[in-house]
Amino acid sequence: MLMTMTGGKNAIKTEIKSLSDASNTISSGMLLSARGNSGVILSQFFDGISAGFTLIQEANLEQIGAAFREGVKHAYEAVMKPVEGTILTVAKDATEYANKAHTLASPTQWYWIRNTVQRSLWTYCNTSAIQNGIKVDSLVGKEFTGTVGEAINQDIKFDAALVNNALEQKYELVSGKLPDGIKFDSGKLTGIPTTSGVYEFQVKATFDGWIEKTLSYKLTIASAFALNKTSGKVGEAFNGVIETEIQGLNNTKYTIADGQLPAGLTLAEDGTITGTPTEAGDFTFTVNYYGEQGSGWRVKKYNYKETFTISVDAAGGSVVEPEDPNKALKEEIEAAKKEAEEASKKIEELEAAIEELKNAKSEGGCAGSIVTASSIVATLALGACGLALKKRKEDK
Repeated sequence: MLMTMTGGKNAIKTEIKSLSDASNTISSGMLLSARGNSGVILSQFFDGISAGFTLIQEANLEQIGAAFREGVKHAYEAVMKPVEGTILTVAKDATEYANKAHTLASPTQWYWIRNTVQRSLWTYCNTSAIQNGIKVDSLVGKEFTGTVGEAINQDIKFDAALVNNALEQKYELVSGKLPDGIKFDSGKLTGIPTTSGVYEFQVKATFDGWIEKTLSYKLTIASAFALNKTSGKVGEAFNGVIETEIQGLNNTKYTIADGQLPAGLTLAEDGTITGTPTEAGDFTFTVNYYGEQGSGWRVKKYNYKETFTISVDAAGGSVVEPEDPNKALKEEIEAAKKEAEEASKKIEELEAAIEELKNAKSEGGCAGSIVTASSIVATLALGACGLALKKRKEDK
């Protein structure tokens, strides 16, 4: 139908001097451009209108109504089995309403009647198959880029030429995820992204209120941060720093927002990472970069996040445990305990031997001499143990 009506419009190439000439020219153009059943029926409707305006320079309301009735007659005659609920019904109802217009004295009322009929024909003549001339299959989503900390103001609406000058374009975010700091409203992406990454999302586009298509978009946000050292070795000093391209902020500081650094490393507020790693592995962590802009009640606070990974190789230097300052003293105590245990054991053996001698049966009073002798031996043994402990202590 759109092609049929466009053919009628394009047929007017010279100055039109009368309503009769205009309707005849438009009708001929539509007949030549008619496509499909609906297009042919529409062309017949306008052919009847043209017949109704024959030899008429200017038409009044009654003449317009009569021409429309002739158009309906031609349209119905062009179909072997007319079916209601199609363009035939639209033309008939519009004609019936127009024929009542001669009772309306106000030009303003007639203007709005004509305008309503025009919009009704336009809407119903452009079926879902024609899609108002919008080639929705050729419409595809787009890809955009940005950088953390830099403002984005991106309009995703299509150029009017791509959507056949649609009277209305409406866009709605239906799925997917946007970067933190970015919002979608009225077909625009606006804001300042605070996280890097690739973000995919889907938008439903609606043209002229009813022609729809869901489109896929991609927004790639580049990082504004870099860690100048991302690997180290166990036992070797690590000295790295996080650098950023973001400028113009005051009172900045870095903190750990998620994850953890390798054991032995710490993050300072100025972004330096220092220390000596004590365990191997890959350690992923997210830092938060805080900063302020402005002063007083107009100060704006910003938080940006970035994720890093530090790999620590186990093949580095070994960790040296600090020496115990009491190590020598502990060793002396342990040695003394051992010597005391040995001396105690000897004494127990001697006491057992003495007891055995006491109980032994001896003749001629020998037992007393044996006891005396054994006591002397025990005393000498104990003395020897004492001297040995004293000498060891002096040697140390």
